[in-house]
Amino acid sequence: AAPASEECSLSQRLRGITEGIGAVCVEELRAKGQVLVVVLVVHAMPGDEEAERVAEALEGLRDRVCRQLRVVVRVCGSSVADVYERLGVRVGVPFEVVRSIHREAAAVAGQGNGWFVYASVLHRMREAGATWDPLRAMRRRRLTGEEAHHLAAVLLERRSPIEGANIDDFLRAAQLAAQAEPAVFDARCGGARPPVDVGRLGSALVDAICRGERPHFLAAAPVLRPIQPSWSCRRFSRALCCFT
Repeated sequence: AAPASEECSLSQRLRGITEGIGAVCVEELRAKGQVLVVVLVVHAMPGDEEAERVAEALEGLRDRVCRQLRVVVRVCGSSVADVYERLGVRVGVPFEVVRSIHREAAAVAGQGNGWFVYASVLHRMREAGATWDPLRAMRRRRLTGEEAHHLAAVLLERRSPIEGANIDDFLRAAQLAAQAEPAVFDARCGGARPPVDVGRLGSALVDAICRGERPHFLAAAPVLRPIQPSWSCRRFSRALCCFT
């Protein structure tokens, strides 16, 4: 949604989006299994009346697209975030409030996902409403073994998930791939770090196995993909298409 102004509030813009969606568009969304992603950029605390109108506008949009809706709210303060978190519970569709990269990096690590750098490219993709499962889950819970495996493959610039006969083979291949990758900026420490800490990744996978989650790649035949260090990190978003 475009930024709200004194002449046009956020709730009015949301109602305008709802009115602009025709029945053909809704049917096309449902037929293709797609969702409408609405990204809201908010900087100020809404008043009680405006917050109620925003909630009603989002509910109207939700009903218009038959719940094929995902909402991302980019905020600049904790108090504002709390208001929209409550709105998300009320609206009842996938609803994510994204704070600053420093807050999000700390929150992701606090969920037990500190084995990778929460880099700016991950933050921007979450702000844009990317629906890939690891991106949606990393702030709310510890990633499963399968999700960790796929995320590591993408962060280490692989065309396909790294596979191995056992966890040792997988981690050896991951370590070689990590050595070929440049460091990225880590907002938590304010410096550059390798994109993946393979030691911590191994601990996360062992924890997943202990919880009864056996990633399917560990049960697969040993297929160690050739490492391709020349595959540029600028193609990160394209890589995600391999795993969605």
